Amino acid sequence: MSDREISKRRIAAGMLPEAPPVDRRRLAEFAFDYIRDLLLENHLVAGDSLSAEELATRLGISRYPVMEALK
Repeated sequence: MSDREISKRRIAAGMLPEAPPVDRRRLAEFAFDYIRDLLLENHLVAGDSLSAEELATRLGISRYPVMEALK
């Protein structure tokens, strides 16, 4: 039996280790750092509106960490 077949059987049998939990705080910090940098580099100014959905898409993450960062 090949290694690939063994891997497929392990996956099917649920024998793989559990995935580590996603650290949402780190994603929120990542989004916060990005937004802060936009402000510090004058890409955003007071009064500009931010779309959590647009920022999330730009960063490749979900909206939730972006909304946490905006709080």
